[in-house]
Amino acid sequence: MRLEHPIFQGPRHVELEFVTATVSANHAVYPPSIEAGETRAWLVQQPASTPGGRVRPGLVCDGYGFEDSPDCEWISSGSNSKGPMAMAIGRQANRFLWGFHESPSHLTQSGRDVLVNAIAYMDQFDGVEPLVVARDGRGILGARDHAIVSAHYLGVLARSGTSNAPIADRFPERVRSATGLQPERTLAWYRANLEFLVPAGPGYDVDDACVEFGIGNRDPRFVAELVGRLERDPNDPAAKRLLARYVPAAKSLTGGALAGWYDGARPFLYFTDRGGFEWRVDEPARAAGTPRARVGRPYVLR
Repeated sequence: MRLEHPIFQGPRHVELEFVTATVSANHAVYPPSIEAGETRAWLVQQPASTPGGRVRPGLVCDGYGFEDSPDCEWISSGSNSKGPMAMAIGRQANRFLWGFHESPSHLTQSGRDVLVNAIAYMDQFDGVEPLVVARDGRGILGARDHAIVSAHYLGVLARSGTSNAPIADRFPERVRSATGLQPERTLAWYRANLEFLVPAGPGYDVDDACVEFGIGNRDPRFVAELVGRLERDPNDPAAKRLLARYVPAAKSLTGGALAGWYDGARPFLYFTDRGGFEWRVDEPARAAGTPRARVGRPYVLR
């Protein structure tokens, strides 16, 4: 939960009501694992007028890799059955997720105040379209963090004595051969190779060309090093292939044109797993002449 976010600062003054809550069992299953027990939590909804006085469940969305495009903000998770990264409050461009189901009459005072602040906050994004959208009806790709999630889940299955067959296809043949799908070995393999991963069917494998290049595909140095290599040797075959694969906006550029493109685009470049495992230019920000502030990922999965 990011208490420093503007929706907790105003225009309405917010006094958060904290209560003692029980950590969801699923928060210990999915990374970053949070041990079961009691924790301090913000009370957003009061018990509703349903049988047993239960609060009706709301909605969360997949928070893994959510912030890999600069128009997204992961603000808070909540008590849910999906894990600590599941997002209950967040923003993508001019879309805001307020995942709590109850009407304002059943929100706490701070819940109502934060909701009003969120509406006021979103006014500045009127008409702003998302940078990353579904393509060709196939949906948005998952983030490489799911490789870590799958490896963790192998451990859950092993501890429960359940076969890993239902999720075995998430692991390419190279991973299965190297690890035998033993949970700790699989997790260690993905931790060691996280920055070189690319989609491989429903799972993730290593891009050997990136390993040979020596820089992870989402590393801020990646594009600069490619441009430098192609300035020194415009016919460098490995650099040309990597440029075409990971920087499609510049794949047809060479020499001075490539260097000039990079100089202008550099402050606005971002890497997106969800958008195709590629570097893109934040064109709206470049048109405005101001790079968007990046808050960083809420958790780093290792």
